[in-house]
Amino acid sequence: MLFFNKGTAKNPNQDKNCTQQVWVYDLRTNMPNFGKRTPFSEQYLKPFEDCFQATERKEADGNIPLPFGEEREAESRWRCFSRDWIKTQKNDSLDIVWLKDRDSIDTANLPEPDVLAAEAMSELTEALRELNGLMLALGADDEAGVQRKLLIDALALQEEQ
Repeated sequence: MLFFNKGTAKNPNQDKNCTQQVWVYDLRTNMPNFGKRTPFSEQYLKPFEDCFQATERKEADGNIPLPFGEEREAESRWRCFSRDWIKTQKNDSLDIVWLKDRDSIDTANLPEPDVLAAEAMSELTEALRELNGLMLALGADDEAGVQRKLLIDALALQEEQ
């Protein structure tokens, strides 16, 4: 959710260059994909409403919102960015992300590629063993044998290269 201003105190009808601060509430990071199986409901909007109301109270009391860059709660979904920062740092893009996705992987700490490849091969080999067992349990002995032979031939060909 993005919030902009229209008009200024001097010119309420002004329609350009009015917004000096853009408030952003991140409903993307660490949230479900909303749709038929997970409909967007009031429970997802309640935390935003609480942040918004608290910000309105601070502004009404004369407290100026903290500008971007000052110390803030690390997991806050609600932030204010200056128009200048968006222009200079984001090249006017409003695709602003600051929360870290819990599912993201820190690529700086990944194992070496050969270790990753060995792990992938081990997992694939185990998956093939389980599929072979399933085919045998289903009575597809002949088909399981054909697939095993194809796999062995492919591995032998790969080792020759």
